[in-house]
Amino acid sequence: MVVFLLLRDYHRLFTFLVLNQGGPKGLIYPGFTMIRVATIDEAYSVFVQIPEFGNYYPIEEVKRRLANGHRVLVAQSGQQLVGFKLGYPKTSEEFYSWLGGVLPAYRQGGIAQRLLEHQEAWARRAGFMRIAVKSMNKFPSMLRLLIKNGYQVTQVDRFGDPQKERLHFIKVLDTES
Repeated sequence: MVVFLLLRDYHRLFTFLVLNQGGPKGLIYPGFTMIRVATIDEAYSVFVQIPEFGNYYPIEEVKRRLANGHRVLVAQSGQQLVGFKLGYPKTSEEFYSWLGGVLPAYRQGGIAQRLLEHQEAWARRAGFMRIAVKSMNKFPSMLRLLIKNGYQVTQVDRFGDPQKERLHFIKVLDTES
């Protein structure tokens, strides 16, 4: 029990230090997945490996959408990037979580949850009041993740095919850290 508590607390401290640029950047432990701030190119290298996305945005389009400010996170296991989450400010109060995903071999390990938590924590510290996200019925794991974390559906865009319906979500961020 004591060892578990120490490991959990160490993991939180290590993650906090890395995300806040005060930790041992690049220090990797075997079997440990680190969430860190990344470049657009690093996130894009993961994005193009996620089979569900199919028609990928060209890198130029991604950089254009993120040109006026952005936050890019990646999950790294050893030397391999295994997940990403990126977004940008829509307004001074709303952050839009645009794209994210985890490589199939690394799913079901809580990486998407950790990426979401880190993005929310950063958005809260940056002064955003809410996070907006869009997803589709064809991504049921993402829908479950959003609902589990308090995101609420605010709109549904219907296209005649239930799998392609776009669901708009909003989460109001509390003021706690």
